[in-house]
Amino acid sequence: MTPEPFTLRGLRTPQDFPGVAALLSAADPDWPVTPDMLVVWDAAHDPNLYRYELVAEQDGRIVGVGNAGHDDFAFEEWRYFGGLTVHPDARGQGIGRALYAALTEQLRARGAQDIRTMLSDQDRDAPGRAFLAARGFTRTWDRFESRLHTDAAELSTFDDLMGAVAADGVQLRSVADLAGDPERDRRLWELDWKLFQDVPMGQTLTRRPFDAWVRQEIEDPTFSHDLSFVAVRPDVQDP
Repeated sequence: MTPEPFTLRGLRTPQDFPGVAALLSAADPDWPVTPDMLVVWDAAHDPNLYRYELVAEQDGRIVGVGNAGHDDFAFEEWRYFGGLTVHPDARGQGIGRALYAALTEQLRARGAQDIRTMLSDQDRDAPGRAFLAARGFTRTWDRFESRLHTDAAELSTFDDLMGAVAADGVQLRSVADLAGDPERDRRLWELDWKLFQDVPMGQTLTRRPFDAWVRQEIEDPTFSHDLSFVAVRPDVQDP
């Protein structure tokens, strides 16, 4: 079959968000994306950090998307983080290669020395892993996901543990419960940074500005205030 022609162009916001959301959801159905999520994430981007975004269009339809920019988790002027996704039914036509070439050309012109990305170990991502390996990417760290099917879990097995925690004077409060504290977000920002130091990412981590952190974490549409909990000692005032 002869590949259909496609064109690369810059991402148009927010006009392209419905097409990009459909593409990302088709490529990774475990993590569906909506246009509204993309609107929020786009607005939460730190404008002080470089970002470059492209889409591949085929017959008026977005079939590929690529992005690259400064890594706000470990900022260095020469370090970048990026990714590209091609719709499952549009692969094998050179779209991924074209997006990759355009992104790397842009980053080389900026003097990039380190480009990082992230990909799962799922079977559906095997072509992506092979694509990266063929271009010299190496595996540097792993992130593990743990999932619990709450409809089948016997949660009473945690009763003794919960009782011991409470007896020690620690309360588990949801982020929603803490909304009345005017310093809640700043306290969470401080706690997040302190805990983040223990994440073994193999690089010097960067603290995000408070306002950017709030937009990217607390105001993220995928973050549930009711289902996210904090351990609190009410008698301790520790910022």
